Amino acid sequence: MADSLFGTVTAFREQLASNGRTYCVGIDSTIKVIAADADPGPVPKSSGIGRPPTRPTTVRAVATSPSVKGWALAHAADFRTVTWRAGSKGEMSGRFAA
Repeated sequence: MADSLFGTVTAFREQLASNGRTYCVGIDSTIKVIAADADPGPVPKSSGIGRPPTRPTTVRAVATSPSVKGWALAHAADFRTVTWRAGSKGEMSGRFAA
């Protein structure tokens, strides 16, 4: 598990996935959600300055991208409360959806 400081970093999540790790991370509510099977558009060519781009500059109009907050509100029934241990102030739990 990681908080949103790490969870917001795409490269961090991709590395966890490429290592075959199961993970749960916090993310900011402003991050956009795009379906895994959507084609978000072309990745621009590298200008030769800085890191090469890994994502499209803009998302194609047909690839809808609601914010995480918007997605979560639309899928509220899919969330489940999970308790993972007792802390000093009682049970530690949160609402999760995958």
